[in-house]
Amino acid sequence: MNEQDIANGIMKTFINIDKLEKAIDQFSCFDYESNHYLFEFKSRNTLYNPWIIERYKLDCNCDIADNASKDFIYVTECLNTGYIWNISKLKRNNYDFKFEVRSAPESTELPNKNNRNMIDKEVGYLYVEDAVIIKL
Repeated sequence: MNEQDIANGIMKTFINIDKLEKAIDQFSCFDYESNHYLFEFKSRNTLYNPWIIERYKLDCNCDIADNASKDFIYVTECLNTGYIWNISKLKRNNYDFKFEVRSAPESTELPNKNNRNMIDKEVGYLYVEDAVIIKL
């Protein structure tokens, strides 16, 4: 499922949400935004519990969202199901992301996934039971 499909599914499910617009800068920390939210989308073929969120992405998006008086929303899609976390709200409620440094692929966008450069990244964990789950 591509980013626009995910955005459309969110707008269809949450009919009162403002229109989601793709980020103008292709190198932006976030993928889409609305009047009240910034969105980061991930699409995977495997269901994880917990899901991983990179600390750098979390901090970058939360800073941008805070400065724009918005909330940062993290969405993972797997098999046409969306798992949605309001990261800003979780932070306000002192959610324990259980951050740790672990070896991870430098990029998930590499064409040959068997030949990845591994680097240390600080990551946190998001549990399915803490997500809003929707069919996309």
